[in-house]
Parts: sequence; C-alpha cells; structure tokens
Amino acid sequence: MAKRYCHFPGRKDYRKVWQREHRALVRLRGLNVPQSAGFITVQHSANVTGILHVRSLLPGSGVQWRSNSDIERLADLLSSFHSRLVVTLDPQKENFIFTSLRDRDIGFIDFGRARVFHSRNPLMLFNIGKELAKLGIEGGLTEPQFAAFIGHYDKKTTYSRGQKAIISASMRYWQRRHNRRLKQTKNH
Repeated sequence: MAKRYCHFPGRKDYRKVWQREHRALVRLRGLNVPQSAGFITVQHSANVTGILHVRSLLPGSGVQWRSNSDIERLADLLSSFHSRLVVTLDPQKENFIFTSLRDRDIGFIDFGRARVFHSRNPLMLFNIGKELAKLGIEGGLTEPQFAAFIGHYDKKTTYSRGQKAIISASMRYWQRRHNRRLKQTKNH
C-alpha cells in the first residue's frame, strides 16, 4: 500500500503524520501491525514530484469483543506496544482488526497519531493514561470488559507504583474531560 503526499496550499501537511506512523511501525516490527517500507520520491513530470509512504496492508476483519480471551489479547497487544515505547493515541474500535478469525488474533492498523518515546518518562505515562481512557470511551468495550482489560493490562506491565499513579491520574483526567463534554453537549 502506498500513500501519496502532494501539498496543496491551505491543506494539512501529512508528512509529519506519515513520519510518526513510519517510526511507530519500525519500532513495532514483528508485532501484528502493518510493516513500513519507508518513503520513496517519484517524478510525476518535469517539475512535479511526490512522496510515497510505502507500507504493507494488514488483512483482517472488524472486531467484536466477545470473550475474555479477546480482552486478554487486546491487553497483550497494547502492553507490547507500550513496552516498546509506542502509544497509538487512537484506540478506536475501527482501528483494531481480527487478523485470524479462528485464533482471533488482534492487529492494529492506524498509527497516524502514534507517539514514539525514547524512555518511559512522565510524558509517555501521561499519554498511556490518555490512550487507556480513550480505549474505555471509544474502543467498543462494555464497562465490565474495560475493567477486565485493565486487570489483564496490569498483569502484563511492569510499572512502578509512581508510574501507575501517573497513568491512573491521566486516565481519570481524560475520563472526566470526556464526561464534561458529554454533559455540555446534552445541555445545549
């Protein structure tokens, strides 16, 4: 699969998004994610060039969180991203796919908002909290499923007490912010 970049005045410059996506995919190589082959420049005509981001297509089908093993696989996937210092920041249900229906292997396909960190620092932990809160809001999980996910995730990760406190505080902040916005929307 190739994404072509052409910049038009007044439109968003997607090169930064592609660079973020490429860095995340390189860091996550070997996991159930698309593979990035990098960038190529193509000459369209004498004065027009374009940049292509080349990556593989990860085939699969949409997820339906049905069993505890699905939730455990989801926790495995996100904890493995975080252990490699990558936070997707876009854990919408549509971005997860079953790559094998028989084994119900879970993949993730959209890394345009991903952040790649060089250490497990407070900013990364804050972003993990944001991602986990967004998963609870946009990931298609019921409340009991999200609680089970957090239990599995905690077993898979090795955060210190202080690191867990930052993640939990961030989750609470983003959940409260979401709830305030819902309340404002209902009042208008």
